[in-house]
Amino acid sequence: MSEKKNMTGKENSFHMENFRRRSRYAAVFLVLILAFAAITVLNINSGNVNISIPEIFRILLRRTGKRTILSGKSAFRVF
Repeated sequence: MSEKKNMTGKENSFHMENFRRRSRYAAVFLVLILAFAAITVLNINSGNVNISIPEIFRILLRRTGKRTILSGKSAFRVF
């Protein structure tokens, strides 16, 4: 009987360890998503174009925004 009680404790320990591991993975995944979003916003706003964060989300998620046509010389030159 003590062996059965001992096995139950091991099972609970295994499930708790598995739960902790999955929780850590979920937390790290969430941190990576947030870091990616922050770096994307910083990358877009660090250039000459100043776009607000809500406008970025509208462009990326809804595919809407101001439609502008640029004409004339390009800012990029090919050598």
